Amino acid sequence: EILILPGWFRIQEFPIAGVSRLPREMAMTQPREGQSPEFLGVREYSDGDSLRRVHWGLTAKHNKLIVRQFQTEVESEMAVILDMQGGRNIGFGRESSLGTMIEIALSLVKYNIDMGFPYAVAFTTEDGIIYQSELKHDIFPTILETAALMVDDGRSGMDEAVMGFARRFHGMSLSIVSSRKDANAFKFIQGLAMSGVDVSYICVDADSFSDDPPTAGLVEEMNRLKGYIPEGWRFYYVRKEEDLVALFS
Repeated sequence: EILILPGWFRIQEFPIAGVSRLPREMAMTQPREGQSPEFLGVREYSDGDSLRRVHWGLTAKHNKLIVRQFQTEVESEMAVILDMQGGRNIGFGRESSLGTMIEIALSLVKYNIDMGFPYAVAFTTEDGIIYQSELKHDIFPTILETAALMVDDGRSGMDEAVMGFARRFHGMSLSIVSSRKDANAFKFIQGLAMSGVDVSYICVDADSFSDDPPTAGLVEEMNRLKGYIPEGWRFYYVRKEEDLVALFS
């Protein structure tokens, strides 16, 4: 069986304001690999790892040993969150809204790797998959393989998934990649920004991947929603056949 890996493009510069601040009652410690009982994510097995930490389901899927990571504290820079809530993908393969979302998320991860920034990436699927960068291990190949197997099967809404992630990775800049463009989504992102979270919202317009031309109502609705964008907030609106390199340069 041949696994076709998704593509990514090189981002020359992406602004990160630095430290995000959630309200004190929402804050939690930032994670790195440790022995805490709280589950953080997964990575590829390396010498010295206990076999008791092997994630056998993902090991079988990737045909290589994958181990669980657990939480202590660490400084981190950017968390890339790929909203995988089910039922919104339009198109096929790379020529789809989901394919474009994955390409953008991977490119943001690669930007952090190239810049030497710590990062985390979350796929808000039904199982909820989280990876976090490590100094001694290149986990990008594993992230690529995971992304290649992605389907939009997430059951929790973007709001719930992002809030859980923001609490866990308190202090990180959040880069959210989603196809949601409804008023509730925009109000939620606006609320995060007003709470002191350094947030970027990359909105992939799934309707633009449809064979049907956009109606006047859709265009009007999108223009109305842009009114929720706070001044200085990093908002990227992505349509089919967008020049992604130019958009993120």
